[in-house]
Amino acid sequence: MALTRRDDLEARKGVDVGRLAKEGAGSLVYTLAVLVALGLALAVAIRFRWTHDFSKRHENSLSQKTEEALASLPAAVKIWALFKDRDPAREGYWDLLQSYKHRSDRIEAEFVDPNSRPGIVTSLGLSREEQSALKEGLSVATCGTRKVVFRGRDEEAVTNAVLEVGSEQHRTLGIVRGIGERDPASSGDDGMKAAVDALRGEYYDVSDVSLDRPIPADVTVLLVAGPRAVIPKADLARLATWLEAGGRLLVLADGDFDSGIGEVTATWGLRSRDVRILDRRQNLRTQPEVPLMTSFSRHPIVRGFSAALPIALPLPVPVEDFDPRDPTLFHETIAKTSGTSEAIGASGNREAGPFGVAAASFKTVGTGAAAAGETRVVLIGDVAFATNAFLPEQANRDFFLNSVGWLSRARGFISVRGHELAGQQIAIRSRDVRIFRLLLVGPPFLIALAGVVVFVRRRGL
Repeated sequence: MALTRRDDLEARKGVDVGRLAKEGAGSLVYTLAVLVALGLALAVAIRFRWTHDFSKRHENSLSQKTEEALASLPAAVKIWALFKDRDPAREGYWDLLQSYKHRSDRIEAEFVDPNSRPGIVTSLGLSREEQSALKEGLSVATCGTRKVVFRGRDEEAVTNAVLEVGSEQHRTLGIVRGIGERDPASSGDDGMKAAVDALRGEYYDVSDVSLDRPIPADVTVLLVAGPRAVIPKADLARLATWLEAGGRLLVLADGDFDSGIGEVTATWGLRSRDVRILDRRQNLRTQPEVPLMTSFSRHPIVRGFSAALPIALPLPVPVEDFDPRDPTLFHETIAKTSGTSEAIGASGNREAGPFGVAAASFKTVGTGAAAAGETRVVLIGDVAFATNAFLPEQANRDFFLNSVGWLSRARGFISVRGHELAGQQIAIRSRDVRIFRLLLVGPPFLIALAGVVVFVRRRGL
């Protein structure tokens, strides 16, 4: 059937290629404009990060103490998170580290898989014991030539590491001499040269101290390492006075001898008992006389320790924390033996475990503006774990360094979160409702508006 001239004109009019091309070009321009706008919005979102914590106690935000600490950092700090690529702990930890980075331009964080980048691990100068703990995940905070190794993955652990590595505080460990203590200069199995070297590697100065004269003012922490001589009453009184003024004391007990140091630690709610602990199931290489500590409190000294990261104490004595009727004193047991352990007294009587083997206490000295700081005391029912023979075993080295580290820190460096178990309840206020409405309604409204503009342009209205 042949088309008439009118039909031919209408057919030509219905296939106006120029008009179609013009409309297509207009649509393309608007599409490109929308894509460019979205790209700019994404770039701004990446460059300027904004978050809002709707939880009741702001459990998902960094605490005020952490923000104050970050604001006062004297130098840049980098955190190396040494975790395997498929470690499930990476995701939540990375979010936490990102919060630190967005709060301070002096914080940098990087995740490193020790298996794929062994050169980084080598450059960080980790000890043999620290390298063996990499399978559990490890972090290293560095600031210039200083470094701090830590295991915790919560805000408290990260903040304390940042504060410690960025601190310019001069720290001196004084070792009490002349009381039959383990020799800090000896390389023999019973000496403590390895412990002293580890402390110097953590930027401590180490010096000798005698209790028959005033304790030097520059001593940050005083170490009594397994005394085997009776300490004179006058020396004990001098030590007690120093503690009352805000001193820091670490006592490693020797169960074979009573030096009298217990008179000082008892004032601070800590004491040891004259029995020995064995464990025929939880021990080091089938040695019942070297029980493994598998139970730990949430104290900063042992945070991150677990049954997979135990402490090995050769023939320890039980340590107890008790109430000396001082309401201003805080004390707690921080490490215990397993339930399969038993204590054997001199008469051969046996007592079933578990037993505390380490405890810590602290007390604010003075009140208000007159507060001079904080007295801290740690009592560990064994000295052999810190000797050259046992320091490399299990988590012994970290336990010793953590004890000294907690004692040496200034007041307020530890507790940065008040309600860790407060839950994740969301408290919605009227202001929060407006924000939710804006987030829910805003994007669809913009999309609809763009659609209207495109429709009007296409119809030529």
